[in-house]
Amino acid sequence: MTATVPAGAMAVIHGHIDAGPSKSNGMVDDPASNGGYGDSQTLRAGLPNATVSNGQVGWHEIVNGQLQYTFPGGAMSPSQQTQMQNNLNTEQQKFQVP
Repeated sequence: MTATVPAGAMAVIHGHIDAGPSKSNGMVDDPASNGGYGDSQTLRAGLPNATVSNGQVGWHEIVNGQLQYTFPGGAMSPSQQTQMQNNLNTEQQKFQVP
């Protein structure tokens, strides 16, 4: 999906589904669903991306060329943290300068 970035936009915020049959894995993104970018896709346009899940907010950004995801303590289980790190490792490759 694509969208026009509004003039003056500084960031993006979106939510993950927290209940029901399409429930997400908390804040963990899904790079397989959009060409390997997951929730870091907005960084292509220079916009950091906030993820809301279960009343918590996490943050994708690039700092000195390094893709990062910051979240409050306790917002992700150890298995979710491992999956997110694996996703970040995959997504980082999309931002490497040849």
